[in-house]
Amino acid sequence: MKATGMRTAATLIGLACASAVAADMQQQMPEENVRPASCNDMEWHPDLQRNHPNLIGACQEAVVAGGQRWARFAANFTELRTNGNVVFTIHDRSSGIGRGGIVGDVTIEPAPGQMVYINERRTPFNELHPGQRVNLYVPEGQYGFSTLPGAPSTQVAGVAREDSSDGRMLAMRTQQRDPQAVIASLPATAGPLPWLAVGGALSMFGALGLGLRRRLVKHG
Repeated sequence: MKATGMRTAATLIGLACASAVAADMQQQMPEENVRPASCNDMEWHPDLQRNHPNLIGACQEAVVAGGQRWARFAANFTELRTNGNVVFTIHDRSSGIGRGGIVGDVTIEPAPGQMVYINERRTPFNELHPGQRVNLYVPEGQYGFSTLPGAPSTQVAGVAREDSSDGRMLAMRTQQRDPQAVIASLPATAGPLPWLAVGGALSMFGALGLGLRRRLVKHG
C-alpha cells in the first residue's frame, strides 16, 4: 500500500512539474504573428478614401502582422500590361470570387521583386492566369498593396495613377461633351489635302451659284 501511494504521489508531482514547465514555455513564446482583427478598426489613407471609396467596404478582414493592421481584399488577376503594371478586379465582401459583386479594378505598380502567393507558393505576376484568385493587403495608413501581410515597406506596390478615380473614363466623357477636344485629339497624319479638297468644293459651288444668278438676271 505504501509503495502504491508513493508511486501515485510521484506521478502527481511529475504532472504538476510538467504543467508548470508548459505554462512557462507558453508565456515565453511570442504572440502569433498574424491574428484576426476588424476592418472597422482600420485607419485608411486619405488618397485611398478619395480615389477608391468603394474599396473600403470590400475589406474581407483585417489581420495584425508585424505590429500593424492589414486589410485583406479578395481579388482576381485581370491582366499584366506591357509597362509592368498589374490590373486586379476587387470583389465585395458579401459575394464569393466569380459570383459577381465586383467593386472595381485597381492597377498597381509592383515593387522590385514583388510576387504573389498562390497556395503559399511565391508566384511571379507574369505566371498568373486571367481570373486567378489572389489576396491583396493594404497596410493601415498607407496607399498601396502588398501580397503578404507583414511585408516590408519595400514590398508594398504603389497604385498606378492611370487607375485613380477612373481617370480614363472621365477623359472619354469629357471628349464626348467637347467637340473641340475630339478634333484636337485626332491624328494629323493626312496633312492639308482634306482641307484643300473642301476649299475646292466650296469654290466650285460658289461658281455654279454665281452663274445661275447671272442667267436669272439676264432672262428676268
